[in-house]
Amino acid sequence: MPHAILVVIVDRKSGEGIRNTLLDAGQEVAVIGIKGLEAFRSEKGLGGAGHRYFGFDIDYVPIEERMEGR
Repeated sequence: MPHAILVVIVDRKSGEGIRNTLLDAGQEVAVIGIKGLEAFRSEKGLGGAGHRYFGFDIDYVPIEERMEGR
């Protein structure tokens, strides 16, 4: 299911995508955040797939705002 932010893990040397179940201790990776579909960034979308839906007591911040100034 798509979410407001997609998180992608890639091998730093090859750039190949890695599933979190295949990560090894000490493996060098890069983690990339990508803006998700607009529907999942709406109040309704966040209500069914956002942080609070999964029990986290944190507010959603769009990735472009979180990364501003970096």
